[in-house]
Amino acid sequence: MKKPLSLLIVRPSGKTQREWVQTVQTLLQVSASQFKISAFIDPDPSEDFCLIASYEQIPFGKSWTEIKTHNEAYVVLAEEDRASAGVPGNVPVLPFDVIELLRHEITAKFSLLSVLTRLQTFIQTITGLGSPETSFAEMISTATRNFLNARGVIYLKTSAHSKTLKVEAKSIEGNFLLPKDDLALPSHFFREPPFIQNPTTLHSPSSAPPLLREFIRNNPFYLLPIDYHIPYPKHFLLVIPDTLEYNSLKTTLEMKNAVELCFPLLGTSLSLHKNHLALKKKAELDTMTGAYNRASIEEILSNEIAQTKLQGNNLSILMIDLDHFKKINDKFGHLAGDEVLIELTKSVSEALRSEDRIGRYGGEEFLVILPGTTTKTARSISERILSRVQSLTFLKYPDIRLTVSIGIASYPEHAPHLTGLLAIADQMLYNSKYSGRNRASAPKERIEPTEQGVVSQ
Repeated sequence: MKKPLSLLIVRPSGKTQREWVQTVQTLLQVSASQFKISAFIDPDPSEDFCLIASYEQIPFGKSWTEIKTHNEAYVVLAEEDRASAGVPGNVPVLPFDVIELLRHEITAKFSLLSVLTRLQTFIQTITGLGSPETSFAEMISTATRNFLNARGVIYLKTSAHSKTLKVEAKSIEGNFLLPKDDLALPSHFFREPPFIQNPTTLHSPSSAPPLLREFIRNNPFYLLPIDYHIPYPKHFLLVIPDTLEYNSLKTTLEMKNAVELCFPLLGTSLSLHKNHLALKKKAELDTMTGAYNRASIEEILSNEIAQTKLQGNNLSILMIDLDHFKKINDKFGHLAGDEVLIELTKSVSEALRSEDRIGRYGGEEFLVILPGTTTKTARSISERILSRVQSLTFLKYPDIRLTVSIGIASYPEHAPHLTGLLAIADQMLYNSKYSGRNRASAPKERIEPTEQGVVSQ
């Protein structure tokens, strides 16, 4: 079997301590099979280098004269370092470029393997639907930073209306990056080269406009448009890599490989996210009125009750029924009835607060959830709804006039759980109906539901 080539390696004068140590570590990983390192010459050895060489039991010295085990070794050095290292002219020499090429090949191999080991997790994360507690922007920012081993990743979104760039989420190493929440950048900036045309190129901070330069704290950056397949991207990732030299464009091969792999996947994740939202919306909403469907509004109510209980707060619900809806359908037709329900939903929604929710509970029956409200507040909102509905008019059907009946129930005042709350609101709705309609009713005292859900007062 052929003996491996024996090499004595001289540190090139142009290499920094960190680069030299990385070269030594890389060569040691493959030296046993491809070649043997007999010794090192380092005119100014660092503590890290000394520890590595001593651990591997490889002799080292500051010059040729200090090395005793170099009889059969080829000397690997940069030609300009021959004199300073004291290497005699008759000793066989290999150019350091050979070792540098080998090191780059090895580094590329290990860098790609390192990227691929993280790629599966990255793909699973960004193509998953995520949890309801984590926004898409937060999920993408965190997953991308972990995959790229980056110092910081910031999810940015442009607003054509306000002509600003909004920080949607950020995943940052420590406190190194503390950007503002909004940047007053012109939207056309992101449609100009080199940022959109060269998304996987590491950019110098000097190439960015002053505001962005301040924003990234003079760090090199990648700007990856997530929705790059459309003419005017709106979603971007600003990536601050973990560079060897923070004030230059020098970055690791691992980072370069990772960016090129992750860039097209980000667009896929955004498409999946949008499709998921569309499907989720379709599954949650009533197709005609746009309100939540019955299953969704009941799930929201269950969650709101649990949250209200934890916070020791109040919650009220309204059960709303359109009066004489059958007469409208019989007299004007079902198309008119559909339009009435759509306009009724809009009218009730406009009377609610931003945190309130409305769902279509049955044909012409709606359930409204009022978080953080007592019966008094719920009654005030009910009066506002009654007034708005009464004022509704229809151009196609000028003879139609609407009223609604409302039942009010509050947690925990009237019932301690969802089933009881719905039963009480339903009974109060019928109280409004039997009392002449176009009114809201609430129990005067606590009502205890029976096991069958029938209530008594």
